[in-house]
Amino acid sequence: MSGIDEVKAAREEVAGWYEDSTLPELHSSLASMQLAPGVHEGRSLLKRHGFNIAIISITWEFAVEWFAHQLGAEYFIGTRLSLDGDITGFWPSDKPVWLKSLADRLGTPMHDVAAVGDSSGDLDMLRAVGHPYWVGSHLPAGFTGAHHPDGDIERIAQDIVAVADG
Repeated sequence: MSGIDEVKAAREEVAGWYEDSTLPELHSSLASMQLAPGVHEGRSLLKRHGFNIAIISITWEFAVEWFAHQLGAEYFIGTRLSLDGDITGFWPSDKPVWLKSLADRLGTPMHDVAAVGDSSGDLDMLRAVGHPYWVGSHLPAGFTGAHHPDGDIERIAQDIVAVADG
């Protein structure tokens, strides 16, 4: 899907699939998802060094929230689906805006923020931070951040801590 209208239509269709499901049922289906390598170790390392963690995604917020709780992320955002079926879209262009707002609330300049991305929808967010990390297999043209094609979050966290410790 390349256009916003196509994505909106797909979201509306998928939202219909969920209308008879409870939140616990939806969450139970997430438990079998494969996480990136080193995600728990990386999270623990960042927490020990006082970093805040946010998960920013265009996927359904109920899924993002579940992962945030599983991974100890204090902040999260995604596309909202209300109980009555209303959809509040969250788009790739919203990612850097939301992240900047969070950084401002936390008193953190964007040049001190690190972000990890794996799709073209993450590029604007990655361009907005001082420490961008790409975990996709193919580096996008013009990307100037660190590249970890294996997606090992522990290695990325080690790099973030090393940079912060200067």
